[in-house]
Amino acid sequence: MMRKIKIVFVISIFLFNLSLATQTGSSMTNLPWQEKLKVGTQLNVNNYIGYFDKHAKNGKLSPGIGGYLDVMLARDLYLNLALDYNQVKIKYKPELLNNIIQSEMNAKYFILKNNQIYPYLKLGLGLFSFTQDNGFSGRHTALMMKSGLGVEVPVANLINLNFGLNLNTTLKQKIDLSPADLKLFEDHYLNMSMGISFRLPGGESHKSSVEAARPQPYSAQNLISIEPQDSIESLKDKIEERQEQIAKQKEMVEESDKKIQALAGLIENKNDKIATLAKKARGRDEAKQQKMADSQIRAKYNEGLTLFNQKNYKEAAKIFSQLLENTPNHELSSNIAYWAGESYYGLENYEVAKNYFDFVKKYPDSPKSDDALIMAGQSLLKMGNNAQADAVFKELLEKYPDSEYAKLAHQYLAKD
Repeated sequence: MMRKIKIVFVISIFLFNLSLATQTGSSMTNLPWQEKLKVGTQLNVNNYIGYFDKHAKNGKLSPGIGGYLDVMLARDLYLNLALDYNQVKIKYKPELLNNIIQSEMNAKYFILKNNQIYPYLKLGLGLFSFTQDNGFSGRHTALMMKSGLGVEVPVANLINLNFGLNLNTTLKQKIDLSPADLKLFEDHYLNMSMGISFRLPGGESHKSSVEAARPQPYSAQNLISIEPQDSIESLKDKIEERQEQIAKQKEMVEESDKKIQALAGLIENKNDKIATLAKKARGRDEAKQQKMADSQIRAKYNEGLTLFNQKNYKEAAKIFSQLLENTPNHELSSNIAYWAGESYYGLENYEVAKNYFDFVKKYPDSPKSDDALIMAGQSLLKMGNNAQADAVFKELLEKYPDSEYAKLAHQYLAKD
């Protein structure tokens, strides 16, 4: 009786999954039957997991072999039917060996696909029958739950390699010792598989099976589908329908382009405004900095004049020379050069003073031009260069005959 209940339970689960897949995969019914089937064989490696066992015994790697059939139920969902023979060894003394024959029904769901690999999840139930060497006698039958994951790798148009890792869990049956003290989810063992599957001739690869139900973009091949029974009128209707679809898509593209161009214009306008505001801000900052610099130059210039008037020629000369070096193009630069010369003249460094007086000539519109010439001549007299001094005095009289220093220049020339 118990065995009949288990079989009915398995069949019920199968029918439920089949009805669900039929509802979700009705779009696949038009595929050829070869597209929906794959036949495969696999080699297994099994290892008992003793972490859930109160005896805390582990297993040893042991072999297995099996075959399976995959049936497409929906776009990404397959029904997997398998029949395996597995050995499961447990490290008792003597070693406990389980010989397991199991039939399985699994749901196989592909979660990701690209051109190279197809990973999937697997979940299902199985009916297994087993005997034990060095354990209890007789053959026992029970249910097993399987969960795992795997990957298919296409190697040819009709051939796939398969790699899987599964956890097999017994339902109220023990494979480690005697069947006494049964509990739900009693024993577990890992099942690692490697196999190869074949699609029947006339079918396509797994990729084509899955992609067949997906809407394809328009192309020269699928723009118009022609059936043998189509008449000329129906073909014209299809052509007109496709033309309307193309026209609508073209209008949508043109509308999108207009919106993009409008947004681009708005962005460009905003960028221009930002650039204008930034330019104004830079102009204000530059004007502010220039104003601050002008006030600082004038303050330093006045400080030098104060020190000169206090006859502190050394500090005055230092301020004027540094100021001229830092600001050679200021409107006060010619005055700064002149007073630097005056400061060095006060220090009796006539050669340096004369150089600064000559520097004033670089500013043709300087109000200190005639002042600088008379002082340059006096500096040359102090150095004993009378002939050069006379030349400077004559230059003063030629360029500035109405200068307030013209009379003094005549006096210096008359002495010679």
